Amino acid sequence: MPSQMEHVMETKMFTFHKFVGDKGYLTKEDLRVLMEKEFPGFLENQKDPLAVDKIMKDLDQCRDARPLAPQ
Repeated sequence: MPSQMEHVMETKMFTFHKFVGDKGYLTKEDLRVLMEKEFPGFLENQKDPLAVDKIMKDLDQCRDARPLAPQ
């Protein structure tokens, strides 16, 4: 029987791949859609209209507009 952590990781990976599709990485728009669907209250409750931009910048370590690309 999988542990709670294994179940969480499986869900995280499934969700990521659902939004990544065949291209293998998230675009800024993909990230926005993911957040709108999976964290519906997050963007609505943000006081900073650039919240997604800031998250993208933090996640885009290679600065190629492809955050969270799987290895």
